[in-house]
Amino acid sequence: GDRVLVPEPSYPLLEHLARLDGVEPVPYQLVFHGRWEIDLDSLSAAMEHGVRVLIAVSPNNPTGSYLSPADYKVLQRACRRHHCALIVDEVFSGYPINTTVPETSVLDNSSEVLTFCLGGLSKAVGLPQMKLSWFVVSGVDSDVESALRALGFVMDTYLSVSTPVQLATSDLLSSGQALASQIRQRVIENFTGLQRLVKTFPAVSLLPVEGGWYAVIQVPALCSEEQL
Repeated sequence: GDRVLVPEPSYPLLEHLARLDGVEPVPYQLVFHGRWEIDLDSLSAAMEHGVRVLIAVSPNNPTGSYLSPADYKVLQRACRRHHCALIVDEVFSGYPINTTVPETSVLDNSSEVLTFCLGGLSKAVGLPQMKLSWFVVSGVDSDVESALRALGFVMDTYLSVSTPVQLATSDLLSSGQALASQIRQRVIENFTGLQRLVKTFPAVSLLPVEGGWYAVIQVPALCSEEQL
């Protein structure tokens, strides 16, 4: 099948979803140098595999790192060079932890690259049971129109979102902000508690987190992940 690029480390389910849809996931590395960044050599090497789609997550799960405007330029340049589409999962974008880091979106970094920006009620207002998600498509008009026609055919093969949820979406997004605010506060409190806890273990360090619901803890390589 076609090949798609996925970040590593990132959401483990991406690889399984790719294989279920008959495409081959090819990883490109994220590296930590004070903050998580795209490894340019890894991305360049991965792009040589003839990929159709480049996937990114911002903020990433589990690293909690937002893509910067410079990161978006790197991804868009790679997609232009290799004539592939860009998919950016931004479902956690509304949950910043480090408020000194600017929240960025692929929608703020316009490009002629065919781009899909993903969101959903699951994280936007804490309603995963509503089963409603969306994508915003941008790029050259002819590419967008062609992609939407193809996606319309694909979506016809799935059960549609329930009518009550569709009709309630506007109200859910509005009234659900109170719950989203509570989730943000809870995440910040949990992160603050984790910072305090980590300080009691000198051999353990907590890597910086910019947003999302996750954190990465660095521990000495004395045992396997399973044993830990």
